Amino acid sequence: MFHRYYIRGALAALFFTQGVTGATSLAAQAGTVTGAVTDAGTSQPLAEVSISLAGTETSGLTNSGGRYRLDGVPAGSYTLRVVIPGYRTREKEVTVSAGGTRVVDFQLEVSNLHLDQIVRGGLTGPVERRRVGASSPVLDAVRVT
Repeated sequence: MFHRYYIRGALAALFFTQGVTGATSLAAQAGTVTGAVTDAGTSQPLAEVSISLAGTETSGLTNSGGRYRLDGVPAGSYTLRVVIPGYRTREKEVTVSAGGTRVVDFQLEVSNLHLDQIVRGGLTGPVERRRVGASSPVLDAVRVT
């Protein structure tokens, strides 16, 4: 009877060790991409900037200090893309090595694109205000809050 429990314990330890080793080797095959996003004109950090690796589901946002960190990125080459309204979208190529950390910083330029008001109503989808034939009320965020 003692041998039966001894064998079960040994097998359980073997499977546990293999599971931990397997998880460790998977983590070692991934890397990290980190960096900062700032305004090119003022050098001020930009918060809530969307950071993503094109062609993957890996993404994140910058914090209030303009810093970001993407963990668990599989080793390989990617296009890193940053997007925030009011600034030009930027992309940089990045190669991530297993267990490594790549630092990629961005300085974004203000976009000269003028954003039109969007009107939502009826059965149609969102439409630019200037394309609506009839007058429509404008909801002012200041009056709402």
